[in-house]
Amino acid sequence: GWSSKPMAVFGIPFLLLLIHLFCVFFTANDPKRKNINRRIFTMVLWLVPVVSVITCMSIYGLALGMDIDIGVIVNIMVGIMFIILGNYVHKVKQNYTVGMKLPWTLNSEENWNRTNRMTGWILILSGLLFLMNSLLLKTEIVFAVILLVILVPMIYSFILYKKGI
Repeated sequence: GWSSKPMAVFGIPFLLLLIHLFCVFFTANDPKRKNINRRIFTMVLWLVPVVSVITCMSIYGLALGMDIDIGVIVNIMVGIMFIILGNYVHKVKQNYTVGMKLPWTLNSEENWNRTNRMTGWILILSGLLFLMNSLLLKTEIVFAVILLVILVPMIYSFILYKKGI
């Protein structure tokens, strides 16, 4: 009972479609698109629709009275996405769509490569933590993992930048 039935049936799928089109548009118009590996490009374009389908199925399942724990589903989805992204992000060449995009990573290929290699490991570790958290459902773990994913690569990249890399 968080929204009206028309919003759940039509509004949410439409919103998810807009998010997908947004991803397609910005990925297709990336000035450094030629640097994006074709497999990674395809993965980015499939990620949003797959998450959208799972989200809609969960919403409809709840509406039909199924006993679905959204927290478990979200933790599992985010965990799997992080593990998949972590396995690809270290292979990504400089671009404006996929990877750790900071001023100093975009100005130095070496900084980009080192930062995204480390980011890949952080994402895999974080994905595993999200999967474990699907059993615990601790909000504190979610916040800690998100901070880990954001801050550690940024700080690492900045340290590399200060060292002239």
